[in-house]
Amino acid sequence: MQRPQSIIQQENSNLQHLKANLKIFTSQYLRSRRLQLEDHHKTIKLLSPQNVISRGYAVIRKNNKIVNGAGSIKEGEEIEIVTKDAVLKSTVNEKIEYDGKHTDL
Repeated sequence: MQRPQSIIQQENSNLQHLKANLKIFTSQYLRSRRLQLEDHHKTIKLLSPQNVISRGYAVIRKNNKIVNGAGSIKEGEEIEIVTKDAVLKSTVNEKIEYDGKHTDL
């Protein structure tokens, strides 16, 4: 008669142990995911167009679309240069190819 009660007690103890471990591991897992999300949020914020512009860069638009290179822009065309505090409407007077190797911008 003692044996079934002993088995039940042992299994109950095992369940309590598993329950405690599950709480600990779940908490640790959620904490690590939260930290990862915070890191992603910081990265996205650093790379946001507004933040990039605030560091001195500009966005160039042609026909209300962002231009990522000069290939689609021709001399005489109208463009907009978006800075942190203004939108400059400009006409391209001259287009000079740039290879990106010079660092004396």
